[in-house]
Amino acid sequence: MTSLIRSVASDFLLRGVFFARCEDIDWFLWDVRRVFPEAHRAFLDAIEAACGKRPSSAQ
Repeated sequence: MTSLIRSVASDFLLRGVFFARCEDIDWFLWDVRRVFPEAHRAFLDAIEAACGKRPSSAQ
């Protein structure tokens, strides 16, 4: 049972309080790529697939 919990919990990300301030949104959308570049790339790919284009601030 412990190994099952460990395998499930290893993919769980606990986020802190999100105030939706401009700097919070900027971090969530753009600065997070410094910590999680693959996840950020997948996030931008999903936006592009849904909207037909990448966000203009994406690099």
